[in-house]
Amino acid sequence: MTLRQKTVGIIGVTVLTLIILLSAVSHLMLMRSLNELEEQNTTRNVERVLDALSGNILNLNMLAGDWAGWDDTHAFIVDGNDEYIKANLVDSTFPEIDLNLILYIDTSGYIVYGKCFDLGSGTEVPVPVGILEHIQPDSVLLDHEDEDSSLTGILLLPEGPLLLASRPILTSEFEGPIRGTLIMGRYLDSTQIDRLARKTHLSLAVHRLDQPQTEPDIQEALAQVSEEQPIFRRVQNSEFMAGYVAVDDIYGNPALLWRVDVPREIYKQSVIGSRVFLASLIVSGVVVGLLIVLMLDRFVLSRLADLNKNISSIGQSGYPGERVEIQGNDELSRLAASVNVMLDRLERSQEQLRDSEERYRTIFETTQMATVIVDEDKTISLANSQFEQFSGYSRPEVEGRMSWKEIVHPDDLAMMEEYHRLRRVDPKAVPRTYEFRFVDRHGTVYDTLVTIAMIPGTTKSVASLLDITERKQAEERLKYISLHDSLTGLYNRAYFEQELSRLDGGRQAPVGLIVCDLDALKFVNDTVGHDTGDALLKAAADVVQGCFRTGDMVARIGGDEFAVLLPRSDEAAVEQAYRRIKDAINAHNANHPELPLSISVGYAVTRETVSLQDLYKAADNNMYREKLHNSEKTRSATIKILTKALETRDFISDGHADRLQNLVAVLGRATGVSDARINDLKLLAQFHDIGKVGIPDQILFKPGSLSPEEQLEMHRHSEIGYRIAQSVPDLILIADWILKHHEWWNGGGYPLGLKREEIPLECRIFSIADAYDAITNDRPYRKARTHREAVNELLRGSGTQFDPLLVEKFVELHSSFFVIHPD
Repeated sequence: MTLRQKTVGIIGVTVLTLIILLSAVSHLMLMRSLNELEEQNTTRNVERVLDALSGNILNLNMLAGDWAGWDDTHAFIVDGNDEYIKANLVDSTFPEIDLNLILYIDTSGYIVYGKCFDLGSGTEVPVPVGILEHIQPDSVLLDHEDEDSSLTGILLLPEGPLLLASRPILTSEFEGPIRGTLIMGRYLDSTQIDRLARKTHLSLAVHRLDQPQTEPDIQEALAQVSEEQPIFRRVQNSEFMAGYVAVDDIYGNPALLWRVDVPREIYKQSVIGSRVFLASLIVSGVVVGLLIVLMLDRFVLSRLADLNKNISSIGQSGYPGERVEIQGNDELSRLAASVNVMLDRLERSQEQLRDSEERYRTIFETTQMATVIVDEDKTISLANSQFEQFSGYSRPEVEGRMSWKEIVHPDDLAMMEEYHRLRRVDPKAVPRTYEFRFVDRHGTVYDTLVTIAMIPGTTKSVASLLDITERKQAEERLKYISLHDSLTGLYNRAYFEQELSRLDGGRQAPVGLIVCDLDALKFVNDTVGHDTGDALLKAAADVVQGCFRTGDMVARIGGDEFAVLLPRSDEAAVEQAYRRIKDAINAHNANHPELPLSISVGYAVTRETVSLQDLYKAADNNMYREKLHNSEKTRSATIKILTKALETRDFISDGHADRLQNLVAVLGRATGVSDARINDLKLLAQFHDIGKVGIPDQILFKPGSLSPEEQLEMHRHSEIGYRIAQSVPDLILIADWILKHHEWWNGGGYPLGLKREEIPLECRIFSIADAYDAITNDRPYRKARTHREAVNELLRGSGTQFDPLLVEKFVELHSSFFVIHPD
């Protein structure tokens, strides 16, 4: 190549480099500004949508305020007159005011009137069941402290998102008293969304946040949206940019995710401007380059021939450290100096290239992810040390010898081979990141996330592997937890309702539903403790689950309620399942008398016109009907559980109750107590200390004396026992005696400080018998004492703790220390 050709080449490269640099810098600066403008534009459009939504809710609130502040409404909430309904709540009213739901609720939380209207079909529909769960006496929807109170927002219902407004019902002068609450609702359905879209001239989409979101852009938006950054912007494609914003419900929880698609007009204009600018640069560069070449050819190149030798020498040596030596201070010398500068830059560039290669090789080796480079024929040409650890293969075994097909699970091989082929045709046609199953040297399979990119200018690709086995297992565990009850292992209510909705289409009719309710669970929790209550729940779950196959839908749908869904089951099959449950309960109670179960069971089967929601109500009603019939069995089971609790926490297992029954019977007969009252006295002897189930074990079984604070805590067992007895029909007759059985003759007892005849005779009899038995038998804090010592203690307490006449009678009966036998 001649000197002239080299010079022309250098000028051409220089001009081209300048064009590229100027184009890149200007494009970067321009695009950065345009991106900010585009994001600001997207933010403004999202805020417009929010303003439009707020206006819709404000309109609904004003409408609710007009209706709530009206004398006719103020009177209707009290008398419920039909004239008000006929005049104001006819079907035509709802389309006129664009309303789906209206509820009139009095101050007690009772729904005086409610109506729901389908604006699409123009027909009245049932009031959505989902909103009834939010209409409770303590609900925020009903909490209006003054006449100016109002509540507006969004409520997520199974039927769809609902815009609602809640206002207190006042007179036409907006004065009290507040007689209740008026709730108006408008479904945020496709019609409302289209109306907002037309109003804002934007494309809108709404996603419920109480449902799983699988779209990648929605998942990304949910991860990015926060209080600090309420609006997330994302480029969809060259035509649209999307803005995402989460809207809370009336409870302040994220409810809906709005997506607003904004046309990228600014971007399109910037693309056109960039192309025009680039074309101008190219034309200008070509013109300038030609002028320079002509000028150099005329004034410089002829003189540069003398430099050919030096430059050729440098070129042959290949060492850019050499320099051109030209004397003088004219254009030629400056050119030589420029050549030297170019050589200097070339030297630094080569040093930087070597440094860059070393840097990238270091990154490849020290990255924490297993990384390989794959050839077009699927051979692994290079692997790092992390891949050695992950796969179990050494580099000599892998590099240039092994195909990646050997580390892929057979079921994933076809997919990955297709990806491998398409990636070399069009890298955008296949995902850059995806999951597959990795098989190591020992045959162990790992769930793996692979990220693959083509190396520019080659047919090689670089792949990074990340072991996500633990993450996948955690996801499976979370999925299981989300659908199952943690205590019993049965399906939970969320899964039950999901299955109920799935079966509501009628494709698996007839559908049977069995509802089971564990009787007296709250009572057991409050008295015996939650551990026993949990044991009852587990036993009930095992009994019900044991009546069905492993794959059948058995769920715990409430604290004490279970349900079984039986698709494609007629009434005979469901009744047979009902009988299996009842037989299993009886078998359990026969084998576990210490923890008996009382379960009320009801069932129902769908008919052609019955929805599954109505089916659930029918089964639930049948269950409660059986609960009323089984009240005696429930009380019997409760008494057994209480007796077991006393055996565990008191001294009944050592004969304490039996001895007391004998003692109170003998003393009662000696003082003229009737046989009926003696039977109640025996019941008192058995359950007088039932309140001790509420006393901590460290106090109840303390081996030494109790501190004053511990004594006060122990004194509470009389009141606890009184409340328990009041809750059990069989113990109501002795509830008052349980409360007063620690009162003293002189008024120094507890809890009421009664004295003398204010204390029931039965309690005075019982206190002597209880004291005698406590003295003559072992206690945690002391050993048993003799009969004589016990009598002396009773005599010392006569007139203070005990009724003196009854003490005298008791000592007389026991003067010869005979053994008392029951009748």
